[in-house]
Amino acid sequence: MRRNVRPGNDLQLKNLKKLPLLNGFRYSDLPSLQQNKLKTKPLCMIVLEDKTSLEIRQEMRKRINRSAIKVKAPEVRRFALGGPFMEFVKKCAEHELFNELCPIGESTKKRREDEELVLRFFAYSDQYKSFKHDVEKFLNKFVQDNKDKFDEKRMSEEFENT
Repeated sequence: MRRNVRPGNDLQLKNLKKLPLLNGFRYSDLPSLQQNKLKTKPLCMIVLEDKTSLEIRQEMRKRINRSAIKVKAPEVRRFALGGPFMEFVKKCAEHELFNELCPIGESTKKRREDEELVLRFFAYSDQYKSFKHDVEKFLNKFVQDNKDKFDEKRMSEEFENT
């Protein structure tokens, strides 16, 4: 649903990480220059319910990021499917020997490509027979299936041995 809303004092800025000095401010507290910018710029907000499916969340992220820098699949997975398994994948991606054998640049690490390699290792080694030509869906299902319950000991040993 779209609505045109005029700036007012109904909303208060909270939890700002980039501009923490503005926490607690309302529209009328802002300097006139910022007020004028808000009057002339559209502000789009999308609120998803907690029970919104992963597919819908990912589709929304794709649509939102069409005109900006594209969000990579590993970032979407981490955002939508965080949990113990993804923390385990992150820990494996930080492994010293893995980083020595698979050197990855800092900009690539920021996009979580190192975690993507580790995830692919586990997904294909465990479920390669169920792969059906859609890597993103295959990896998403693997993460979803292992999100909270997985054999960490077995996977750790397999990762180390490989």
